[in-house]
Amino acid sequence: MTIKRNIWSLFYFVLMGGIFLFLVLSYSRYKDIEDDYHQKYRYFTGIISQSAHSRFAQDEFILEVLGIQLLTDKQYQDTMKTQKFFDDLLKKNPTLAGFGLVNTDGDFVSASSNVNLSKMPNLLKDSHTEESFKSALVSDKMVLGRTFYVAGMDEWVIMLYKSIRNTGGEVIGVLATGLILDHKNSFLNKMDLPDVSVFTIVKDFNAEGKMYRQFTNHADIELLTQEEVYDVPVPLEIYQAVGSNIKDKYGISMEDLKVSGETVSFELTDQWNRHLLMSLMFDETYQLWCLVQVDFSIVRETFMKSLVTYFFVFMLSFFIIFMLFKRIARLDKIKRDELLFQVMHDPLTQLPNRTYLYKHWEEMASHPSQNIDMLFIDLDNFKNINDGFGHRYGDAILVQVAQRLRSFFNEQSLVVRQGGDEFIILMPCHEENREQTLNKLIEFISQPYLIENIEFSIGLSIGTAQYPKDAQNIESLMSLADTAMFEAKKRKNVFCIFSSEMQSRNLRKVDIEHELRSGMKKDEFKMVYQPQINADGTVHGVEALIRWENARLGFVPPDQFISVAEDTGLMPKLGDFIIQRSLQEIYRLQSEMKMRFQLSINISVRQLIEIDFLDKLLNEIKICGLERSLITLEITENLFIEDIEDTLPLLMRIKEKGLGISLDDFGTGYSSLNILRRLPINELKIDKSFVDDILTVKEDSAMAKSIIEMGKNLSMHTLAEGVETIEQANLLREFDCDIFQGYYYSKPLSIDDLAKFFKAF
Repeated sequence: MTIKRNIWSLFYFVLMGGIFLFLVLSYSRYKDIEDDYHQKYRYFTGIISQSAHSRFAQDEFILEVLGIQLLTDKQYQDTMKTQKFFDDLLKKNPTLAGFGLVNTDGDFVSASSNVNLSKMPNLLKDSHTEESFKSALVSDKMVLGRTFYVAGMDEWVIMLYKSIRNTGGEVIGVLATGLILDHKNSFLNKMDLPDVSVFTIVKDFNAEGKMYRQFTNHADIELLTQEEVYDVPVPLEIYQAVGSNIKDKYGISMEDLKVSGETVSFELTDQWNRHLLMSLMFDETYQLWCLVQVDFSIVRETFMKSLVTYFFVFMLSFFIIFMLFKRIARLDKIKRDELLFQVMHDPLTQLPNRTYLYKHWEEMASHPSQNIDMLFIDLDNFKNINDGFGHRYGDAILVQVAQRLRSFFNEQSLVVRQGGDEFIILMPCHEENREQTLNKLIEFISQPYLIENIEFSIGLSIGTAQYPKDAQNIESLMSLADTAMFEAKKRKNVFCIFSSEMQSRNLRKVDIEHELRSGMKKDEFKMVYQPQINADGTVHGVEALIRWENARLGFVPPDQFISVAEDTGLMPKLGDFIIQRSLQEIYRLQSEMKMRFQLSINISVRQLIEIDFLDKLLNEIKICGLERSLITLEITENLFIEDIEDTLPLLMRIKEKGLGISLDDFGTGYSSLNILRRLPINELKIDKSFVDDILTVKEDSAMAKSIIEMGKNLSMHTLAEGVETIEQANLLREFDCDIFQGYYYSKPLSIDDLAKFFKAF
């Protein structure tokens, strides 16, 4: 399910990313289209403005030439000749409405034959012409008049005025003509703009502050009559709105725009509530605004066409991606059970593993009336098989053990491989036949195993704890069952049911661990020394022993706190204390009493595995000044059984440095007789368990005698510890034991009491 969720989470992430990218690209495309249209219509506006300027410049040239000809020989005074001249010129310029000569009082003096002079207004008095006619009287340039319906020409025209002056510069009249607004050949009507564009030419403010349209193409005329278009001024609000938009977008005013001649574009909502894209340019020569506009919907329509394409590509892409993810999910689903099985099961035995145990614990413990037994199983002597025959045989045995466990328990039980040679069983608890079941399990699993025609025998130690009686969660239950298993391990091939006494010992262990750390800081530890006596009654040496008196726990025996120190990683630090303190105290005592005797120091495996152990030891010996030959390191037999190949090179170096090595607790292990000849040891120390009953138990007596004989054969000294009676000492002396240690001679003594002992010995 996790893989599936991850795949689809990734898909949704890609989808969200794709949608975001789609929106970004769409928005970018929209802005590109919008910018393209702005640029496009600025270009159109420039073209129209240039075309209009060129046409008006051409008309100005015509009027200029016409004025020069009329002034030649004062032809303007001949009305008939002037009219003929006008008619000939009109034939060559059919887009012009006609020609007329107006005196300075505003009355027409003569005109082309198509003009009805009786219907022509006085140009100084008519509101359409008054302002522009006055401008023409004082200007050397052509002046554009308003666009209006001229009855005398029967046309809507754009009036054009150009004064003519005599050689003295005096105005003698004004030439007037007009562009026919609706003439099919007019450049204005020939302007072919795409997308139903509207273009408008507007005359700048007159003296009254009004603006009038010079020309607007058919699109706006569809909304207004020509009278409304040309006779009604452009609303001031429109001009102000245009100026505001230009100011916001370009940061310039309308007056700045007039001077710069720049073409600008913007968006505006007009009086008919149309959203328009507009482009504007000013012709300073003729004081004209050239405006092109188009409904902004064209931008949206163009964008929607692109959007459809984008959307199609997007949907097609994500359909392909969806199908790809769907295929991946399907393949993952096919493999999911296999992968989940591998995660939840041990690859060797195919049993559920610890991960499976944690995952299914809640389900098993969910029934309120359900009592569950947890069995913590550890195979006995399994390491010997791996070391002696190789892991291939060990793995084969583990597979067969797993098969037997599966066959022994029913479907209501859960069999789990914890790791190594450890297994965990969860099964319904039945108090009445619990011990019978455990005995049958031990008997069944302990039956011989045949691997490649080699028969192997193993045992198993079982610890058991009960839910919810002993613990209410899986971690605590496992810890308690593990504790019970270690108790069973002391006897091998038995089961042990967790009890309150074990819990008390566990709590005691926790207390010891807590106080141990503070005790080392408070210097609560001290050294005592138990004398070792030679068979001839002389002093051989002493064994350094550590003692701990805690303010809260009182006296804590070494067999309780040493194991805790090893488990918690405090042993190296505690071992350093033992070495330093015993070396210092014994050296001082030997110097004061002028004596030479052996010092035996117990060394933990945790100390030995330190990389710089030997270097630190030699340095401490050098600092205190004690002779190396007087120092013996006591190492337990179990150390060699577990790690002989790693430990042997270090022991060889220790012997090379002149230090003695004593094998402590000899005879309590399982492989010591096979490896003893390989060890560079000087002394065998007979365990107290053999000495205790040496007088009454023949087997113990025989074992002690055999160890002594073995030591003699290997040129080793033998030391018997735990000697408490003279009878034990005498018998050991008969066996030719070399050294004795025990309460018969002395209990462990403080350094001061040891000095008194030597003085009285």
